[in-house]
Amino acid sequence: MSHLLSVSVATQNAYIESFNGRFRDECLAEHWFTGVAHAQVVIETWRREYNEDRPKKGLGGLTPAAYAQQLTGHTSPSNCCSTVGPATPREQPS
Repeated sequence: MSHLLSVSVATQNAYIESFNGRFRDECLAEHWFTGVAHAQVVIETWRREYNEDRPKKGLGGLTPAAYAQQLTGHTSPSNCCSTVGPATPREQPS
């Protein structure tokens, strides 16, 4: 049988508690949502910024796009990744 985390003990999952605090402070506490559709737009915008535009310690202080550029050797972000729209591969110029 596997060991499960206790829901009431925040220190057992510090990563998610840290995320929850950031989400609450930076997104939920900053906006007054006028409806579900408005909440979805605001939260998705915050999520993209949190996941794609912020430097990450685990990536050496780089954003995910800059880290991907470094790995692939691309010099222009347009050749690498897009933070807007669906995650589809970009065609390379011939």
